[in-house]
Amino acid sequence: NAAAAAEMGSWLRERVKQTGIKSSEVSVLLPRNDCFVRRLELPQVPANELPDLVRMQAASICSTPVEDLAIDFLPLPADEGATAQAVQLVTIAKSRIAFLRSSLEAAGLELASVGISPPATVELGLQHDTFREAQENGPALLLSATTTSIEISAVFRNHVLNAHTTDIAGLSAEEATKHVLTDLSRVVVPLQHQYPDRSVSCCLLLQPLPLG
Repeated sequence: NAAAAAEMGSWLRERVKQTGIKSSEVSVLLPRNDCFVRRLELPQVPANELPDLVRMQAASICSTPVEDLAIDFLPLPADEGATAQAVQLVTIAKSRIAFLRSSLEAAGLELASVGISPPATVELGLQHDTFREAQENGPALLLSATTTSIEISAVFRNHVLNAHTTDIAGLSAEEATKHVLTDLSRVVVPLQHQYPDRSVSCCLLLQPLPLG
């Protein structure tokens, strides 16, 4: 709402002033769990028809009307022997984007773009030579951590195949470890079906995992 956006804008204005940032344009990355992400298997169609096909699929699987969603997608490398084309569907509520824009405007800033964190963290991972080379030969795992969450992404040939975020806020080291292992399985098991002749080639930690 307007009051919350104004409060956020005031906080942002102070942070920007303290850090001495001069740019007025802001790109926002949302965590994986703040978005709806789904792998879609679609018929082979010309590239110019793909956006409409993705939107139709989104309308059939999202509980929120597509008119209320910002919809985007990322092409995925084809599974070996596949006749369909795979894409990663991403949707974000337009109301969420409107709140971000209002908050930034209240801080004297301009919203330049909105994205999700897995592709951005993967870009960092690809700067690592060993990881970059390994993910060309087989799916690789990238783990990025904050004090409250751990994000696990599967990468193959520069594409994010899937990702999960584990919320570890308030958990003991033992509980957090169990949650991370569960989400690792959620990422790895689909890879075994998509690429049965390939194994995980590499695992890169961008930061030490805060598991005690």
